[in-house]
Amino acid sequence: MHDEDPVRHRPRWRPPPSRLELWILGTGFVLAAFAGVATYQLGGPYGERLRDEPGAGRVYDSETGLLKLVATDRNSNLWFDMWTHFADGRAVRSELDENEDGVIDYWRHYAPDGSVHKVGFSTLRDGVEDAWVYVDEAGVLKRVEYSTRRDGVVDRTELYEDGAIVRVE
Repeated sequence: MHDEDPVRHRPRWRPPPSRLELWILGTGFVLAAFAGVATYQLGGPYGERLRDEPGAGRVYDSETGLLKLVATDRNSNLWFDMWTHFADGRAVRSELDENEDGVIDYWRHYAPDGSVHKVGFSTLRDGVEDAWVYVDEAGVLKRVEYSTRRDGVVDRTELYEDGAIVRVE
């Protein structure tokens, strides 16, 4: 009986995991969590490594200490979809990737007082800002400008009154 293969007669139950096995398992979970956080922090079209609380990331100027960029996860799906750029401590532009395809779809340009000056968008949704919408203080559409050659030079302007187009230049 002692000559039999001991592998065939292993007990069906397994003893509780050892401290080493528990440590290895725990380490694996911790590493997986860090990998997820690193993936979250590297997201976005700019490639900056963002270190901050979940839902937002901040980049500061190394020389002045002023805020340069805030990346935001607007819908809490662990993917940055809005980037706000700062100059001299104030927001100058926000970029939005509305459909989260890695391409900017909308731009918000801010006036010195922090209000939205104009909203830009890509008519072909390819990351090229080629149209701009202007509204008044009440949010009423006043003008839309287009760069039909997609070179940033406005060559078509639509003027609006009471929400209706009144003139094209």
